[in-house]
Amino acid sequence: MTNNRLLDILSYIACKEGPSSPLMIAKHLNIPVSSVYRYLSVLKKNRFIVDAKEKGGYVLGAIALQMANNFSQNNGLLDIAKPEMLRLSVKTKETVALMVPCKLQAICVELVESQHALRCSFSVGKGTPLNKGATAKTLLAFMDKQEALQAIKYNQNSLDDVSVFLAELRSVKKQGFGTSQGEVDEGIWGISAPIINKNRLLGVITTMCPAMRAEGREADLIEATRSCTKSIMEYLTL
Repeated sequence: MTNNRLLDILSYIACKEGPSSPLMIAKHLNIPVSSVYRYLSVLKKNRFIVDAKEKGGYVLGAIALQMANNFSQNNGLLDIAKPEMLRLSVKTKETVALMVPCKLQAICVELVESQHALRCSFSVGKGTPLNKGATAKTLLAFMDKQEALQAIKYNQNSLDDVSVFLAELRSVKKQGFGTSQGEVDEGIWGISAPIINKNRLLGVITTMCPAMRAEGREADLIEATRSCTKSIMEYLTL
């Protein structure tokens, strides 16, 4: 459908680091270049995208700032999750992030940073690929099956063994959370637990810290993170 392609292109530009060219979009989304130019013209006319400094490339327009501001001010999940994230960060003394799936990425929509001088470098709005790490594995394990398979197919070239990865996702779903160490950033340990409401995955809470600080505390960090998501889900049902 035309509308789906338009949204796919906009999502691709939003998720990609740096400008997106028509050829790049056509290749990754399997859309004819002539069609890509037509969709880009519509998006540009409506100010969703603008020309990048790099000739021939496109980036999100200023309307993206309005959308982000509207999201942060009016999203009910953020209002419920933020106090619980603060409690979790105080309890663990580590960085806590609320991550949501967005097409082929996980996007950080809320963050509470650790007060330690040595902490994880992360920021609201940052996206990470759905191919490794506690956040990605937990999102993929609990999201809609077709969405998950699409993301896995997109990232298959970066996976050592797809069958092993799928087995790991089944394990994550069975135990109810995912963990990782050094998969995304060297020396970083993380635990992610899902937020589910009415059988729909809304996102995950991820607690992350230097691996040396997690050593011997893994069980406590897992329990605290799962307790946080449990509280959020209870509030969502009120």
